[in-house]
Amino acid sequence: MNDSRKNRLEEASRLISQAIGIIKEIGDEEQDLLANLPQNLKDGERGDALEATIHSINDIVSHLEEALDGTTDALF
Repeated sequence: MNDSRKNRLEEASRLISQAIGIIKEIGDEEQDLLANLPQNLKDGERGDALEATIHSINDIVSHLEEALDGTTDALF
C-alpha cells in the first residue's frame, strides 16, 4: 500500500475511533436516562423505546469496532 492510501486509511481509522467514542457517550446518556425513569415509564412504551435505542447503539458500536479492527489489520 502506498503512503497516500495508508495515510487515508489511518485517517479513516481515527475517525472510526472518534465515532465509537461519541456513540458510546450517547449510549451512556440513554442508559442513564433509562435508569432514572420512574418505574411506570420504564414498563411502558418510553422504556421499551429507550431499551431499543440502547440495543441499537450497542450494535452500532460493535460494528464500528469490527470496522476499526479491519482497518488496523489492513495497515499491517
